Amino acid sequence: MGKEIQLGLIGEKLGHSRSPEIFHTFFKKEGYDNSIYHLIEVDQIKDLKQFISNNYPNLKGFNVTIPFKEEIISLLDEISPSAKSIGAVNTVVINNKKWNGYNTDFNGFEKLFNQVTHPISHAIILGSGGSSKTVSAYLKTKNIPFSIASRTPQNRQINYSDIFNIPIKQFVVIINTTPVGMSPNTCAFIEIPFEQFEGPNTLIDIIYNPRETSLMKQASKFGWYCVGGIEMLEKQALVAWDLFKNY
Repeated sequence: MGKEIQLGLIGEKLGHSRSPEIFHTFFKKEGYDNSIYHLIEVDQIKDLKQFISNNYPNLKGFNVTIPFKEEIISLLDEISPSAKSIGAVNTVVINNKKWNGYNTDFNGFEKLFNQVTHPISHAIILGSGGSSKTVSAYLKTKNIPFSIASRTPQNRQINYSDIFNIPIKQFVVIINTTPVGMSPNTCAFIEIPFEQFEGPNTLIDIIYNPRETSLMKQASKFGWYCVGGIEMLEKQALVAWDLFKNY
């Protein structure tokens, strides 16, 4: 009889998720034959602790996705220093009924960013949620100047339309951290003036389903190098798996 662990994913809409597939690969490879990875869809997380206790009493931990990576922090008993500095959590380990939060998206995004081969003058982050915070934290470690574009800009953030006026037109990296274009709404994309930039430039879309988003297709038309999000998902899951099984 193999080892057993129960894990899950907390989010609002999870029909597109590939996390069960990835974690079941981990289970099979390492002898966790009787393990389960639950998809736990919720509309809000205010009463999540009680909900998990009542319905998933043997849960060892869970991943967190849109739109709860920031909200989950208020429910944690402990948070890692790196996740606290980022301001977003995507992995929660449950130990003796205490919830401990981590950010493995940082590791995942590093895997994507390492695929950029040209110098970088400026980065533009699309979106201002939990994933945006992770990307911002990573760019700061690399001393790369960046702007954050949002539908509802705050502080020094900009509107999406302001991207048309950014003076830097070469060696740019645009990172989409929004769910726009994610399955099932695969035809949607944020209007970006790719044609106004002079190469080489790179688009990173952290969406992994579909592998090539409509935004990536638009960027490719104008010679942009494009990186999809599947490797970020796989890398962050691997780091999370190490936390779950070794805690």
